[in-house]
Amino acid sequence: MDLGLKGKVALVAGGNMGLGRAVALGLSKEGARVAICALDDASLPEAIIKKWEASIPMGRLGTPEEFAALVTFLASEQAGYITGAAIQFDGGWYKGVM
Repeated sequence: MDLGLKGKVALVAGGNMGLGRAVALGLSKEGARVAICALDDASLPEAIIKKWEASIPMGRLGTPEEFAALVTFLASEQAGYITGAAIQFDGGWYKGVM
């Protein structure tokens, strides 16, 4: 079935990687790509944010501009073979705690 999705990009936000990967599997057959983006909650208390930043190897949270650059790349033709991947945008935190 042709859904007219060839060359389209879907963005799954909110950190639901299972849903994002399922969408990627379904839509990739139609020629679309899926980027999975998990956003942090900016309404956290400052003390929690500072503690979180201290655990990040880069020592800070990513900026909205850095996040936007990643999303822009994922939506571009240069990322044409990336689909269903969850890219760690965390300043090295995940590897730092492993």
